[in-house]
This record gives sequence, structure tokens and C-alpha cells, in this order.
Amino acid sequence: MSRKACAEFLGVSPATVRHWETGRHRVPWSVVRLLRLVRCGDLGMLSTEWTGWTVNRLGLHAPAGRTYRERDMRLWWQTCEQARLFREAYDRRTR
Repeated sequence: MSRKACAEFLGVSPATVRHWETGRHRVPWSVVRLLRLVRCGDLGMLSTEWTGWTVNRLGLHAPAGRTYRERDMRLWWQTCEQARLFREAYDRRTR
């Protein structure tokens, strides 16, 4: 990733990235973790609960070998939303 692309991705100036590269300023740990995630796709570095999970352009990959594509995640989100709305409606009726 070029210095300019890195700066745009992180929302900082190219000078800030240059200062990090030259050692003038320390790179924030959150930036290191985010860039590693982008480069390697390893979600385990964000939290131990995600150990073995990876993400790339094809989707989210589980340790067991299953790949969840965007459409799978969208359907899962819709299912969770429907369950939440059902629960809220149920709670209102049973009060």
C-alpha cells in the first residue's frame, strides 16, 4: 500500500504516515492492528474469540472451513432483525 493510499484509508495526512515510517512518531496500536487485518485478514488479532477466523474478498472464513459470503451475512442479519422485532411485539402484547 502506498503512503498516500494508506493515509487516505486511515483518514490521516501523508505526513503522518511518513512520520510513522521514519520513527518520528509511534504508530498507534489500533492502526497496526487495522493494517494487519487488511493485509492478512486474520480476525484473531482483534480478539481471542475470533481466533482462526479470517476475512478476504471472498467472505468470512470459519475455522471449520465454512465460508460465509455477503449474501449469507445479509440473510443472517435479516433473521436476527425479524427475531428482535418479533420479541419486541411479543413483549408488548404480554405486558
